[in-house]
Amino acid sequence: MKITAQNYLGHRVKDAVITIPAYFNDAQRQATIDAGRIAGLNVLRIINEPTAAALAYGYKQDKKEENILVYDLGGGTFDVSIIKIHEGNCEVLAVAGDGHLGGEDFDNILVKYCIDEFKRQHGTDISTNPQAICQLKAACEDAKIFLSNSKVSAPIEIEVGGTFLNCKISQARFNELCKELTEKAIGPVRNALDSAKLTKSAVNDIILIGGSTRLPFVQDVIKKFFNGKKLKNNINADEAVAYGATLMAAYLTNTFDTSIRNIRLLDVTPHSPGTDCFERQSENTNDENESSDDEENSGVDVHLKEKDIFDVIVKRNTRIPFEEKRIYLTTFDNQTEMDFDVLEGEDPVPKNNTLLGSFVLTGITPAPACEVEAECTFKVDENGILIVSAMDKANGSSNSIKIFPDTGRLTESEIVQMIDKIDPVDVVID
Repeated sequence: MKITAQNYLGHRVKDAVITIPAYFNDAQRQATIDAGRIAGLNVLRIINEPTAAALAYGYKQDKKEENILVYDLGGGTFDVSIIKIHEGNCEVLAVAGDGHLGGEDFDNILVKYCIDEFKRQHGTDISTNPQAICQLKAACEDAKIFLSNSKVSAPIEIEVGGTFLNCKISQARFNELCKELTEKAIGPVRNALDSAKLTKSAVNDIILIGGSTRLPFVQDVIKKFFNGKKLKNNINADEAVAYGATLMAAYLTNTFDTSIRNIRLLDVTPHSPGTDCFERQSENTNDENESSDDEENSGVDVHLKEKDIFDVIVKRNTRIPFEEKRIYLTTFDNQTEMDFDVLEGEDPVPKNNTLLGSFVLTGITPAPACEVEAECTFKVDENGILIVSAMDKANGSSNSIKIFPDTGRLTESEIVQMIDKIDPVDVVID
């Protein structure tokens, strides 16, 4: 992509604004920035794809205030964002989505249908034949694209060891096969509306982005949910995100005209960050499963116990950047360190959420349990990257972590090595 841009522009590209699915977690966001750096780019900002599309939509729009819903059904992810637009400003009210739902799921439904059809026609199961499945996936994707633009049946033809599959899939049949999937995709729409505290009628416009939103039955389900509301079709589903990112890049690099100068982007965090802790109980309680009314102190605990809770520091859909502080107490006498497990999710049980990272606060002043206070600070920047720190309020001892996944992420030295290995690519100027 960098080379393509350089060849088109006729000069080297150093800076970039990169778009990502709105429901990306912290680790995925950081990995995106790492990839940009490895490609030799200075990543100015990462912004959510629906937000970028809203920027494209809102640019040079009328000055009236509007609530728009962006329905982004891409190849492998699904995002819904509700955004308030006013005089070029984009304020994200809520995001919801499914990181495991996308156009590939529609392809896979067709693949399964064709596997069953091949078995019916020839009595052979090709589901374990990698070459056949590879052919079938390509043919089914072509059929899906065909059905996105045509009302006639789509042909699906492959050859497996001299045996041919010849079948056709109609729009109605494809609709029937995908009914459960399209109805599932309405769930995040409801969640986003609830989080934004908006009714269906409060949504002024609906923007569709992502290739799979071209499927007629996907559009029909959305229209039905919004009581027949007309969908916006004056924005290119494939180009809107890139156009919005371009506007943001122009704004950040001061290469803009007066109409871009007043752009403001107010985004939100898609997930709830917090930490694993437990509530202490008085020792004279008769039932260990009941909390005492006399004492309910929160302490940080490295082990998962029945009393463990996920203490959400900032609820999802909170505007970024933000900073929030929380006080935690030591849990036993003469404790000299605290283990902090930083989690992300919506479940009250810690183990059911995503562990983002861990760090230890050492040098705590020895004292009886619950007498030492540690101040924990959660900070999220404009890219949605989380930084967590903790400090012993008594002696000032502190530690912090920029949240990365425990495994799978490149270290800083590995990133530098990869950058050094990449040869500069000559720019082709026509």
